[in-house]
Amino acid sequence: MGESLDGLSTPSDFLQRARTQFGGGVRVKEPGAEPPADWPRTWAMTVADVIAPEGEAPSAEKHIERVRQWATSIRSTLDGIASI
Repeated sequence: MGESLDGLSTPSDFLQRARTQFGGGVRVKEPGAEPPADWPRTWAMTVADVIAPEGEAPSAEKHIERVRQWATSIRSTLDGIASI
């Protein structure tokens, strides 16, 4: 995950690793499966925070800035988990 956020791997690289790790078309999450106990249940920023606030004129630059802030927030949260 961090490699992607750091720009060190491409989406294609990520998909290839996922195929290798999870056996291609095998279902990764089984019905009723739960995330690891130490997986975050709350996040400092969510995808809802990426959406332009009401009244703000659409702006690609502001959207990109919010997406980058979201990625940084996710990275910070996940970096705090030792098991990842």
